[in-house]
Amino acid sequence: ERFRTEKEKEETVTLRSKEARHEEVVEQQRRLLEQAEARMGVGVSLAATAGSGQAPGEGGMSGGRSAGGCAVGAVSGSGNGTLAPGSAGAGTGASEETFAVRSVAFCGRQVPMLLQNRNGPCALLAVANCLLMRGTLTLAKDEVLVSSSTLVERLAQLCEQLNATQMEEDPNMREGITEVIQRLPLLLDGLLLNCGFASCTDFELTADLGLFDCLSVNLYHVWVAPEVAKVAGSWNALSEQLALGSELRETLEREGRLPTEEEDENLTRGVWLRDWLDETQAQATPEGLRELFETVEHREASVLFRNNHFCTVYKPSKEALVTLLTDAAFEEEANAVWESVELDGDTGHILDADFAPYRPGGRATGGASVSTAAGARGKATTDEPSAAKKAEMIALVEGMGFARDLAEAGLAAVGWADVQQAVEAILEADGEMPKPRKVKPEASTAGGGGFSEVHSCPTCSRSFRSKNGALNHRASKGH
Repeated sequence: ERFRTEKEKEETVTLRSKEARHEEVVEQQRRLLEQAEARMGVGVSLAATAGSGQAPGEGGMSGGRSAGGCAVGAVSGSGNGTLAPGSAGAGTGASEETFAVRSVAFCGRQVPMLLQNRNGPCALLAVANCLLMRGTLTLAKDEVLVSSSTLVERLAQLCEQLNATQMEEDPNMREGITEVIQRLPLLLDGLLLNCGFASCTDFELTADLGLFDCLSVNLYHVWVAPEVAKVAGSWNALSEQLALGSELRETLEREGRLPTEEEDENLTRGVWLRDWLDETQAQATPEGLRELFETVEHREASVLFRNNHFCTVYKPSKEALVTLLTDAAFEEEANAVWESVELDGDTGHILDADFAPYRPGGRATGGASVSTAAGARGKATTDEPSAAKKAEMIALVEGMGFARDLAEAGLAAVGWADVQQAVEAILEADGEMPKPRKVKPEASTAGGGGFSEVHSCPTCSRSFRSKNGALNHRASKGH
């Protein structure tokens, strides 16, 4: 009787904890939706006038952002959020955003591409650039800027035009596409996304993902691990298991007892999932990258979600995958157009419009591809790097979870010599802005082995096979 009573108490506590977590997630999403719904009057106007020839009303469209859900959850392991951000930062809905247009040589023609501001809505931009590459979406030759409201309006028109027949014949299809169009303004703040770990096309179906179906754009991710999928099929399921494991540990500590056999299995599984999550902070695995290379068709333009970012991905040949460079810092770098996707997960090389190694200002660089950040890694240099190299280095540091101002300060502290040393400078600053430090040359790995080198965390002594793994671990744990 005592055992049954204690068991019922424990189940009640667990149930209440689940309900509390659910309420927190609902409240978080309610606040995000309230911020976006402040602009829904404009969104409804655009949906109503799309394709009708009427000009949409002027309004306070925002290029807002969200820092919640999949992005924050993947770093902190907390909550059950599923809002993948346009990029880091908080959406305010205060003012309309504009995007610069850059002309790029692609498949024998000049194609306009939209560039992303510091915190632009990367999901919509990635979709729009796919359509521009296909020629489905076009811009006037004299358009050098596109506003967020204009982008939303044109995507809404395309949703209707590309699905006009289905909308006439199928009321359900008409209702679904109308919902997608009405939600388009909300996607300036973020996109609801829940990655499944079974394959690179595994996503939980949400209303937001209907945009990709309406416009016939494939969406991929590379956060694939079949062995994890058997235990936790998606990001939401994984975060739920981690939360339950945390509750179980608190219960055992509070009651001062040892775990049962079943509880011990649950704890062990939770530790394994946590370790895997720590190792895949960039939301990419070798299995996912291999599957992506095999799945994307030759000359297919699609969208890739990776490292809390949506980017336009293209397959110029059967052996290569590249992503479009859309950071506004590349606007003046005509020869920096693409970045290669590497099968080993390492930093890609910057390529020109012909998918050849990037050459600053059109000058030859000895055939060497631009890699990680500063060209020749680990070597201090007195030369000021180009704007493209600086942008690449900043993006690499930001990809490890640091704010842009910290990334710039860390790189400046080491004289823009090396990304790894910049991250070390940020971590050593312990929350403050990094101070200038002496640049340490990086030790070379002789013998061609490479994979035998072990990188350890100086705080907890945990070992990693790659520097990026160690740096991501230190960034996520604050070590």
